[in-house]
Amino acid sequence: MNQPQFDKDYINDSDKKYLKQISNKVDSNKIALKDFKQFKSTINSLVDFKALMAFKDFTLKNIRGGNSTLSEIIKNNEYTVLDFWWSNCAPCRKFNKESEPVYSKLKENNIEIIGINIDTDPSIWNKVSKDDGIKWTDLYAGPNSDIQVAYKVYSFPTKIVIDSEFNIIDFDFKKS
Repeated sequence: MNQPQFDKDYINDSDKKYLKQISNKVDSNKIALKDFKQFKSTINSLVDFKALMAFKDFTLKNIRGGNSTLSEIIKNNEYTVLDFWWSNCAPCRKFNKESEPVYSKLKENNIEIIGINIDTDPSIWNKVSKDDGIKWTDLYAGPNSDIQVAYKVYSFPTKIVIDSEFNIIDFDFKKS
């Protein structure tokens, strides 16, 4: 068969839980034993799969006009959320505006947000960042950047949680 390759890295914990629920609802009496065993084996391999995505360091332009390196920010926080966004993404903009009041609580708990914008023009990023009142680390990667490829960011918003030891803890791909 000529099907697109399935990438297991995209299965987050909530998707795994859902797959497990579906698997538990299948009536083994209605499927041939061999097929049922194959089905259960496939589902279990997806549920037990640990993402292979690894931390990759990047230096990006910051909102103040300088450059910032991800590892330098991440190592100083217990957890860091990479938030990939762009100006025409309504859920991204909603997150920007609604998260500002809780950002100080996150910082108190040693959690940082790094917004990574992929707009086509840095002037759009600058304007929207100011309009949305972003207080956290705000970086610009631009469209089709290497960081998007490295972190397999194909939909927006995408959030990736990284601990201070550079382990990827979780990721969330929003469907809106």
